[in-house]
Order: sequence, then structure tokens, then C-alpha cells
Amino acid sequence: MGSRSKGLLVFAALFLTCVCSYSNSLFYDFVFDDRSLVVDNPYIKNLKYIGESLQKGLWDPAYEGDKPNYYRPIQTLSYMLDYRFWRLNPLGYHLTNISLHLLNCLLLFGIIYLLFSNFLIALTSSLLFCAHPVNSSVVTYISGRADLLAGVFILSTFLFFVLALKSPEKRRLYFPLAVISSVLALFSRENALAIPLGIILLSFFIKGNGRVKAFFFLSAILSVFLYLYLRLIVLNIPLAKTTFLGLDHFLRPLNFLYALLLYLSLLVAPVNLYLTHTALPILSWSDPRAAWSLALSIAGLIIWYLKRRNKILNFSLIWLLVFVFPVFFVMTGFSKDKICMAENWLYLAAIGFYVMISYLLYILWSRHKTIAYCLTAAILLAYMTVTISGNSNFRDRITLASHMLRFDPGNKEAHKELADAYLQRREYVNAFKHIEQAIKLAPFDPDLHMIMGAYYEDTGKIKLAVDSYEQLLKREPGSARANNNLGAIYFNNREFDKARVYLGRAIKLNPSLPEPYLNMAKLCQYNNQEQDAVFFYNQAIRLNPDFEEAFINLARIYLNRRDFNSAIGILNRALNSGHKDEPVLMLLGVANGEQGFDAKAGYYFSEALRSGPKSAETMFNLGIFYANRGQLNKAIEIWQEGLRKSPDNEIIRENIGRARKRLGERNRFPEALKNY
Repeated sequence: MGSRSKGLLVFAALFLTCVCSYSNSLFYDFVFDDRSLVVDNPYIKNLKYIGESLQKGLWDPAYEGDKPNYYRPIQTLSYMLDYRFWRLNPLGYHLTNISLHLLNCLLLFGIIYLLFSNFLIALTSSLLFCAHPVNSSVVTYISGRADLLAGVFILSTFLFFVLALKSPEKRRLYFPLAVISSVLALFSRENALAIPLGIILLSFFIKGNGRVKAFFFLSAILSVFLYLYLRLIVLNIPLAKTTFLGLDHFLRPLNFLYALLLYLSLLVAPVNLYLTHTALPILSWSDPRAAWSLALSIAGLIIWYLKRRNKILNFSLIWLLVFVFPVFFVMTGFSKDKICMAENWLYLAAIGFYVMISYLLYILWSRHKTIAYCLTAAILLAYMTVTISGNSNFRDRITLASHMLRFDPGNKEAHKELADAYLQRREYVNAFKHIEQAIKLAPFDPDLHMIMGAYYEDTGKIKLAVDSYEQLLKREPGSARANNNLGAIYFNNREFDKARVYLGRAIKLNPSLPEPYLNMAKLCQYNNQEQDAVFFYNQAIRLNPDFEEAFINLARIYLNRRDFNSAIGILNRALNSGHKDEPVLMLLGVANGEQGFDAKAGYYFSEALRSGPKSAETMFNLGIFYANRGQLNKAIEIWQEGLRKSPDNEIIRENIGRARKRLGERNRFPEALKNY
């Protein structure tokens, strides 16, 4: 088989495996951190925030108070690109994740094939990487994008390094590509700090000029140094993770060994996966787990010593250790009573495991081809089946959080997610149950007070909602969201001065938060301060083009001013932002009709009737359109349909009466556009 045919075979095999394993995830919703990083993230919705994204932490738009100290601008920029094409359709984001995973599988094949010149081991390793169920937490989970992006750029760095050693004549091409890839990897995820160690690892397994290897290594070190300088000194975004679980200097390595063994068990038997995997720590040397962790680790060292001359097994083991080692530093940073073993931390590290299994299958293949092929197919089929099943846990917010609580009932983030999801679905009993559970676990979590306040608002307990937000402000005076919600409450209560104070404070505290601008615009519009309302609506739209209400209200202001060009302009922006619902189309019909563009007006009215439930307002304005053009019978017929939808609508009833009186005169309808 020629190299071209082999290449096509590899691509076809990986493509089909990837599609079969993850295609069911394409139609799943945004879950967990996706809400903060995508749905409610103003940074991804406007290209003007590219600069901000490069200077801020990943969670800056989402968190108030203490934030997770992640600096991953490439992840934010990738969401920004997705948003340009897909808006808030999760299908596009899932498609990007699957494509990135496929690219990583292809890169892995290239690296392993170039290192060991073994087609079967390279192909099997990449197929196992493609299908393994533990990767659902990265591929199916939109917020797992950082691991995928880091994978692309880390593996690209290694591939260009290997190619530079294999093809000296093209070294001038591969070196800058490797440097660019390493920098992008560092801006994607913190595990890219291991790139220099990866360069050392690869140097032992590939022949080449020692000076070239040293040059690549020093370049990687320089990239890391410049990245750390930018992050720690210039941007002041620390690397250290807050430690919640205290372990002494001797117990921490022991718990790392324990976690490593548990990770290996997950790779061998990928069952009971639940995204934020945790385990009870070993707190004493008398714990039986300490003895068997040490015993298994010693047994592993003995096996390695006996097989130390085996090139592929050495590579597999060292790769696994290099990329799983960061767990040593972060495993105590998420819980006071458990060590964290997030499944996504295995994404690149597990490559060592896949190469090791592929090597063992290759040994079997050299002796019993049929058995080896059958066993390989069986493993892949089993992995794909479990992956497809595991993907379904990410179907929606409630499914994922409920699945997590099956294995970790004390997970406050899962309770918080369920509380918010049930609140959105107006299942208030379930929402309150999980709010209570979450508050018991984390009584000072600001997000919980926000959710509690929203619960009280939705259930009509406004005083309790105000109390909840006020309590939050005592702990977190800088909470723009709490100020915004209080401002909205006071606006609804017609306490306009208080509303203005709280909304103004919210805008000052967080100028990137779109909701206060929208609420301030509505306040100004209600008080006939149209110029201010126009300003705040435009700000809200700039920050969040998904605010259809802002487009509609701004268009109504322009229509009331008879500024039809501006009305049409803002409504066309609404269409371009994906708002093709009945109100936008109806107002476009009104604006074009007022300008005498009858064909356009008729088109938009027709689209409005097709797109929605035919509201009374749409029927009213469509009747006005026909009445102004002398088609009084048609106008009356449309108004009557509107009256059936809204029997108490006196304006429609009055216009029907006026039209009937003037039907014989055939004059222009006297009141072209009466306020609805």
C-alpha cells in the first residue's frame, strides 16, 4: 500500500470513528460552564473585545469576587469565532469540538509513526485516542475546548520538532511553526508548560543533530519564560491554585500515586465517569490504600526496570507521567475533603496509555493476527459504545448535574446547576430543594444568593428577593449583578430613583455586563427620556446582540420619532443577529410601509405571519397597512382575526368601526398608525 493510500485509510478510519463516537453530541444543549463561557459571555459577542480577551482571565466576564485563575485567551477567541457563524446554536460549538478532536487524532498518528516507523501502532494509538470514553468530558463538553486547543498546538509543536529532525532541509520552515504552535498552546491551557519536558522526551527517541535538539529546547524554555512574565508580571494572573484540602509534604506524593492508579483504572475500565471525578484522600499511612498504592507503584517500577530497554514502553510511561504530573499541584484545589481527578486532565496524558496498549496488541498481532485484529476491533467497539452512551449524560443541564450527583452527592456545583436549571423551567419546588442543598454546602457562594433572589422574584416574594440581594452586597459590595437585579426590582415597583441608583452602580462596577444597560434603557424609555434610552439600548446591543428586546424597543423609539431609516437600520441589525421572530418582522413591515415601500412591507408582514402565532399587534399593524392603501375589506378581515385573539382590544374594535363607516367613501384611512 502506497503512502497516499495509507494516508487516506488513516483519515477515513479516524473520521468514521470520530463521527460514530460523537455525532450524537451535536444536538445537545449548553451545560454547566458553557452558560458562563458562551451563553452569557459578552466577550465572545463583539469583536471589539479581542483585546480584552488577551488581557483578562478566562472567567473575568462570569465571576464576581474571587475568580478561577485561568488565562486561556485562545479558548475565548475560538468561542468568538463560533459565535460569528452559529450565534447561540450549540450544534456549531459541538461541531468545532469534534473537528479539533479529529485533528488531534491525526497529529498523534503523525508523531507516533515518525517516531517508531510502525503503521499499526500509530493507527491503533490514534483510534484508541479517538474513541476512548474518558474523552467525552472534553469533546462532548463545549467548555472542554481548552484541552482540545492545547492538544492541537502541543501536538503540532512536537510534530514540527520531529519533522525538523527528520528533514533538515526544511528546518527553517518547521522551527518557526513549532515556536508559533508552542506559544498558542501556552495561550490555550496551562498544561502547555510541559512542552519543554516533551521536547526532552522526544529527543531521546529520535535521532538527530544534538545542537538542533538543544536549540528547540531552549526556544521552548524561552517561550515559557516570556509567557510567565506576561501572565504573572504584566497581567497579574497567578498560576497557583487555592488549596482547600491540606496534605503534608509526605501525604501529597502518596495521594498523587493513588490518583494515578485510579486514573489508570479509569483508562482500563472507563465506567462511572462523571466529569468532575473525585476520590477520598489518604490522610494516614495506616490507611490500607496507602499500602496497596505503594505496592502497585513498586510493582510498576519493577516491570519498567525489567523492560527498560523497550523503546515504546519507555516512551509510553514517560509521556503519561509528564502530562499527568500537573495533577500533583491542582488535585487539592477544588474540595475541602476530596482530591479532584477531573477526567479532562487525562486528555493528553492518556496518550501514553494508548501507545502502550497498541504496542501490546502489536506484539499479539505479530504472533496471532486474527486474534489481534478481533481483540482490537472489540476494544474499539466497546469504547465507542460506552462513549456514545456517556455522551448522553451531557444532553442538557439537568441530565448532567443529576448524573454527577449520583456519584458525588455533595457536589455543590451540581446542586447549583440544578437549582438554576429548574428555575429556568419554572419548576420551583425542585429549584428550591437544590438551592437549600447548595447553601448547606457553600453558604457564602455569591452565585447561590443570586439564584435564591431570582427564585423569590419568580415566585412573587419580592421582599425576600431584595433581602437576598442585599445580603449578597454586604459580602460582595462589588457585585454588579446584585445591583442590577435590585435596580430591576425597584423599576418594576415604580421606585425610579432607587432603580437609577442601583443600575448606575451596576454599570460602574462592571461596564461589560449588558443587563444593567438594558434595564436602564427601559427606565429611561418609561420616563420619556428617549435620547438616554437610545444610548443605553445601543450599549446593551453592543454587549449582547442576543437581546431581541433591546432591538425591538429601540426600533419602537425610532418609529415614534418617525425616524424610519434608523428603525429599519436597527431592525436589519436584529435580523443579522439571528432575530427573525414575529415582532422584528412586523416592525420592519410597519417601517417600510410608512416609507412607501409597499412590496417590502408586504413581504415582512407575510414573513411575520408565517414565523409566529400571529399576535394581535401584528394583525393590528397589518390591518393598518391595508387600510392605508384603501383595502378596507381586507383590513377589517385581518382586524377581526386580531380581535378574536384579543377580545378586549378596544383599539382594534374602534378601527373596525371606523373602517366600516368609511368603506363606501374609499378615502385614505384617516389615522394611518394609531399607537397600539
